[in-house]
Amino acid sequence: MKNKKLTIIQESVLAQIPLGIGSNVQSKEIAERTGLSKRDVMAVISTLIIDHNIPIGAGRSEGRYGYFRITNENERIEAIVPLKNTVITMQQRIDRLEKMKI
Repeated sequence: MKNKKLTIIQESVLAQIPLGIGSNVQSKEIAERTGLSKRDVMAVISTLIIDHNIPIGAGRSEGRYGYFRITNENERIEAIVPLKNTVITMQQRIDRLEKMKI
């Protein structure tokens, strides 16, 4: 729901995230600039994506680590693929733990 007004903290975090891939910013940098913890920065970014429908991606490949605002379809794909891979790995861990004899 994009009509919700952003809080001052959300606006502050969003202002730190550059448009497009190329000048990605890491959560540590955002935390230093805003005075938030890295965990809080990640929570705010999740809220911006989920509650405010703001397209924010995260680079996870060499030279592209950090957050960026998605501006085109290629950037969207680059942001989604590593997330899907993480979900697959997490599900494999869950499946394995559920089947383990203790």
